[in-house]
Amino acid sequence: MVFLAITGQLSDAVDIKISVLSDPDHTFAQSVLEAARRDIKASAIAPEFTFEFLEDNSKCTPGIDSLSSLAVLTQDYYKDNTQAVFGPSCYNDVPQVAGLTAEFDILQFNPWADHTMDYEVNNIVQMITRSTFNIAENILALLKAADWNKIAVVTCLDCYYGLSDAEARGYRQYNVTSYLADRGITILGNLEMSKYWNASFLADSVDNLSKICRVILPLLGNQLSDYVLFLEAMNTTGHLTPEYSILIVFWDYQAGFMQTLELYETLFVYANILHSQYQTDTSGYYNATTLRKLITSIQGPFGEIRFNENTQRIAPFTFGYISDSGYSFISKLEGVTGCKQTPCLTLNLANTNLKMREDMPTCGFKGELCDQTGTIFVIFIVMAAVALCIGLFVSLRKIKHIESMQMPWAIPYPSLKFIDLDISTHGSQQLSILSLNEHMETKVKMRDFLRTRQLATINQSYVLVETISLKERLVFFKQDVDLLLKIKHSNHENINPFIGLSYDSAHLYVLWTHCFRGSLAEQIFGKKDERATFENNFRGAFVRDILKGLDYIHNSSIGYHGALTTGHCLIDSHWILKISGFGLSRMLFRMKNAGVIGTEDGRPLIPNADLHYIAPEIRTELRSHSYPNKSDNLNLTNVIGKAGDMWSFGTILSEILFRRKYVDLEDYYDSGEDELICEKADDTLRANPPSIPEDREIHADLRALIQKCWEGANTRPDVTQARKITDATLKMSGSLVDQMIKNMEEYTNGLEELVKRRTGLLEEAQKKSDELLSELLPKSVAEELKVGRRVDAKNYKSASILYSDIVGFTSLCSESEPMEVVALLSGMFQKFDHIISVHNGYKMETIGDAYCVASGVPNPSKTEHVSNIATIALLQREFLYDFMIPHRPGQYLHCRWGFNTGPVFTGVVGIRAPRYSVFGPTVTIAAKMENSGIPDKIQMTLKSHQMLSARFPEFKCSSRGSVKIDGIGTLLTYWLDGVEDLLKSDRTPRDKEPPPTNNTSDEDTDPYSFPRESSQISSANSVVPLIP
Repeated sequence: MVFLAITGQLSDAVDIKISVLSDPDHTFAQSVLEAARRDIKASAIAPEFTFEFLEDNSKCTPGIDSLSSLAVLTQDYYKDNTQAVFGPSCYNDVPQVAGLTAEFDILQFNPWADHTMDYEVNNIVQMITRSTFNIAENILALLKAADWNKIAVVTCLDCYYGLSDAEARGYRQYNVTSYLADRGITILGNLEMSKYWNASFLADSVDNLSKICRVILPLLGNQLSDYVLFLEAMNTTGHLTPEYSILIVFWDYQAGFMQTLELYETLFVYANILHSQYQTDTSGYYNATTLRKLITSIQGPFGEIRFNENTQRIAPFTFGYISDSGYSFISKLEGVTGCKQTPCLTLNLANTNLKMREDMPTCGFKGELCDQTGTIFVIFIVMAAVALCIGLFVSLRKIKHIESMQMPWAIPYPSLKFIDLDISTHGSQQLSILSLNEHMETKVKMRDFLRTRQLATINQSYVLVETISLKERLVFFKQDVDLLLKIKHSNHENINPFIGLSYDSAHLYVLWTHCFRGSLAEQIFGKKDERATFENNFRGAFVRDILKGLDYIHNSSIGYHGALTTGHCLIDSHWILKISGFGLSRMLFRMKNAGVIGTEDGRPLIPNADLHYIAPEIRTELRSHSYPNKSDNLNLTNVIGKAGDMWSFGTILSEILFRRKYVDLEDYYDSGEDELICEKADDTLRANPPSIPEDREIHADLRALIQKCWEGANTRPDVTQARKITDATLKMSGSLVDQMIKNMEEYTNGLEELVKRRTGLLEEAQKKSDELLSELLPKSVAEELKVGRRVDAKNYKSASILYSDIVGFTSLCSESEPMEVVALLSGMFQKFDHIISVHNGYKMETIGDAYCVASGVPNPSKTEHVSNIATIALLQREFLYDFMIPHRPGQYLHCRWGFNTGPVFTGVVGIRAPRYSVFGPTVTIAAKMENSGIPDKIQMTLKSHQMLSARFPEFKCSSRGSVKIDGIGTLLTYWLDGVEDLLKSDRTPRDKEPPPTNNTSDEDTDPYSFPRESSQISSANSVVPLIP
């Protein structure tokens, strides 16, 4: 420790002691500070102060956070009352020392080296010009001046010397990259290299990098020679051309001369801000927080010393250009006066002859932008808008977070998730509705309860939301904030917790904890079957809970409720009554009178249905302040407010005992009148309370209590008197839990009947589902899927596939109405479906007018499948002979049929809509048979003909000859002409005439067996297809 004495001090000068935390290598520190002190004294920069230096030159320990600087600073502070710190020189010590100086509230200047702390931290006055922040600021200014927004970065952890470990080097390189990225510079790529690589090894990486960028920022060292390896790799790949711009920054951490100047300037800066503060306040020079606000721009001994709002020094660099002819100086960056937002430096390239290249080719790096200029422009605008919105959102969120820490009742609007009971539930909202249904019996009941409210969730908790429209900007006065804090901190068993307030641009939302059993009004005035459980035990319990809640409010700092109604008496899941809506009415009345808020539909703030709960004197006061004077000052004393609560309690007690309303007012409002707190006509209605019914057996003391509550404000009983009377007269036989158990037994019995009814509905729905599944899939496959078994693909050695298609269907559709086409296909396919169901066929699919049938799958057969397919084809053709087009009388349909026999494989395709499909060359050839056929003819392959002739001689066939099939080749095909029933041993001849028209009913003819020869068959058919 070296102490430098100062001679010739003024007797009235303030002695400032400065801790100088240097390094043994900084031998110049003492002489530089002495010279600076002499010059300051000579130029009278700070004549009010003298300076003493407490110097420590402990050696830094590489890679280890040393505590020596902390120990020295602590000793200087407590022993010598140091006022400022210059240093430390060990970058590892900077964060720890910064924390200590913040705790001591003394200034810390950093004149030695860079540090790894966040550049937005203003605890440290950064004096060096080679800091990470200043380097990034100069680079950013150049990029902005050149209009370069897209760059690539090349880093090297082992290239920089002068730093004690690779972590610090990497952190500073990362800081530059992230700083540019945070300020709108897009980092297209980041290449990490090593100085031990050779140019050929680096060339591949450089080549890939050059394909995605045109501006490259290599951070490889302090000397131009450190960039030779990278430039050789660029040259090897052919990218060292004017098309690419390479930014080289000499980032020198070992500039001893610069450290000398910056240490000299540090004392000048400190002296200037001390002098400035002393001129304003002679006692504020020791307050570091105050001094930091004075650090802006100071005229130093070697020029202007400029700082930003985070006390980071802004020093402009020079900008030059290196070409084949050598280095050329271009310009020097200049500082921006009064800069608060980066960049705080600017570069004017308009007066230079240098033409800056674009950071991206006009057509993009891959030529993809030439034909999409408009699209790219729109995308850029959208991205900029999104980035701006995100920035504004983050900023506003930070502001809201700070405000919410001071206002616990302020709830951010995005955290409020509204629940719509009319929308089918999905995802997380489904869980909310299911949870609600466990506590509330039906959604209808919830809708009645939420008639004037909304339901929402905040952090997985349910809240009731009262929505109020905003007409002007919302402003909370001090009394409003105090009241909201009192309400927020209220805690009692019979008080409903107040969640807080939330708002957006058009609405104010008042949030209370949701009670799942609704309000007291529903229990009293609900449907007759719903209020059967409202027995004496419940009445006594509810009255007791109301008085306990009122007692708490009247004895708290809130004073009184102000708007007590049965709607504000909520019942939770444990049948405990909780008073809600307390205290807020006075604030809302004031805002309403001031025109700040209004109701959603223009109704009065107090609905007509609730007007009778408000004491007459309070209603008169509300009217006098809201119409016609429109005064916004409504001050009710606690005495008046408590008396008004007792009027409300008397009204509620009357409704609980007699189960009828005090007065039944319609909930109308005068839409032509300005929005009011309450309607004028109804305010004067029923000025005197009604008589109490004499036909009900009610204790005389309770009658007297109700009458007293409806008397003048000065004669009404208080809560304590009311509790004594109700406790004596409303004694409960048994506990409320016993009554709840009884109700639960009745509810259980009802549930058993409900379960039985629902089970029947479920079985019916399951039956319909099974029927639908059997239509989509074969029965055997459907059974496997229903039990959860996997249906694997299966090979069949022999099966037959039939395709049919309507001739001229496209032209028919173009000339018909859509519903006519649907009716035509529906009538035809219904008959086709019946035919295949009788003859062991399986409908694979229908696509438009195409109809595909398979036999032999999934129930295999040896040869019967070809007989089934042949029979189905003949019966379908026979049906179409007489099937008249419904919307075109006298016209008939013509089809082509084709089938093939051979091996196939099958499987279930799809999950949500599974289909049983058949695959293989056999299916393809069957489709070709239909496609290459002739109208009203049935074509088959040689294999089908051979099996049909060998096993089923009753079918008559004729040879068509060789046919060229597209995609397959030439095939020998046959026509299926008809069938002779007499050749079959299991058939007998029948004498039945075919139906004359397609309008013949199913009772008159059987279209699913072979009829006799029809005279209606077109003569174009060369063979009579059917023989009786």
